[in-house]
Amino acid sequence: MQLDIDKSQLSSLGNYYQGERMKKQEVLTELKKTKTISTDMLSVIGMPFEIFLRYSKLDAANQQKIVEKAIKRLDPEYCGACECTPCDCGYGS
Repeated sequence: MQLDIDKSQLSSLGNYYQGERMKKQEVLTELKKTKTISTDMLSVIGMPFEIFLRYSKLDAANQQKIVEKAIKRLDPEYCGACECTPCDCGYGS
């Protein structure tokens, strides 16, 4: 079954959501721990839902590249090589 939902309908669905939004630090911690992007994180990392749908269809290697970009966007001092903040291995410099 295929759903036919346009952008305005997606936007109005987002307005009905009354749950708590994740904070920037919570998103950063979750990204570093799980290395995956969930829909709860989209508003914090600035990813539109349409892009998230494309992200979810990518293979694991390309998803990890996007996760690394999201982490760097939230924490520019993060090093993907040694997974530390700030980098102390020298590779991130």
